[in-house]
Amino acid sequence: MGAFMSPLDPIFWTHHNMIDCLWADWNIHRQNPNTNDNQWTQYDFSSSFVDRAGNPVSTNVISTVLMPLLSYRFEDCFGTTSTGSAEAEQDTTQVIGAQNTTALRKFLREGAPVELEFIDRVRVEQQVRVVPNEPMTVYMNLDRDSFRRILSQDETAKILLTVGDVQLPEASDIFMRVFVNMPEASADTPLDDPHYAGSFAFFVDPEAHQEEHEPPDYLVNITNALYRLRREGILGDSQLSEVGIQLVAVPFPNREIRAKAIGLNFLDVGIVRTNERQNQQ
Repeated sequence: MGAFMSPLDPIFWTHHNMIDCLWADWNIHRQNPNTNDNQWTQYDFSSSFVDRAGNPVSTNVISTVLMPLLSYRFEDCFGTTSTGSAEAEQDTTQVIGAQNTTALRKFLREGAPVELEFIDRVRVEQQVRVVPNEPMTVYMNLDRDSFRRILSQDETAKILLTVGDVQLPEASDIFMRVFVNMPEASADTPLDDPHYAGSFAFFVDPEAHQEEHEPPDYLVNITNALYRLRREGILGDSQLSEVGIQLVAVPFPNREIRAKAIGLNFLDVGIVRTNERQNQQ
């Protein structure tokens, strides 16, 4: 990639097309806008594109985002949509056709607020080291009434877990899975288990990351996992006052594992308001 020769490889095109498909699914099927941060949306590419005659042209980020969403046709890549029902599965063109294209363009251009608006938050300051294949549990003393209200009613809010001040592993050969109220969770726990909330990975390149940076935070939406546990009678009102968050460091298959542990300094569970468009879904 450093020599700008990657477009000669057919994998380059399938890879980028899949990224566009993921973005279309996120924006159109799941009804999530992009950020409205002008420093990102209006960032200008002054020498990265050419027209059909080979002449350099300038374009900004928001234009490159809208072009594939409103011009390309994607089949449903994942077999699920925001509703999760088979009847709702449609390709991107059908979804756009069912909506007003002008309204969809306005929705994507306006974007979502940059800052998250937290209604309530619970934070645990605790230095934790997560070792591959050894689950770590941190207990969160949540405000039972606030979280019960969100989970018991059709509230327009999400519950987000922040894994904060993460000390990156030595190599990108492990990733983190997050479970709720499952102390026995392991790398072998299936992802369709109702306790599973989500996962995140790490991009580590010692040669490229020479500068000192603040330790990153990672967000995981645990709302659906909590809803499932409530619906199946696993998480009652009395248990909301102490919810266990399990972190499982999972090695990537068929790789030599160099990472010994992942360190972090705090966990935060917060209720976040969602935007109006998402609230209607």
